[in-house]
Amino acid sequence: MDKQMTIATIDSTVINREAVENLGGTITEYTYFEPTEEKMKELSQDLFSKNWNKIVVGPCVEGAVFEVRFAK
Repeated sequence: MDKQMTIATIDSTVINREAVENLGGTITEYTYFEPTEEKMKELSQDLFSKNWNKIVVGPCVEGAVFEVRFAK
């Protein structure tokens, strides 16, 4: 699976950013923004139009996780 991330452009609606160091030494970066209708539409379009094939969904059932990957 491709590890390259697409980062959506977020303008002046950014409220806060933080970087958290994980136990394995990796860093997870979070960006918090005002969830305006325009930003949510932009985010949805970016996720489901440009990156739909990288989305993995599924229920988490105790003892098992079921995943679905989208394909053309």
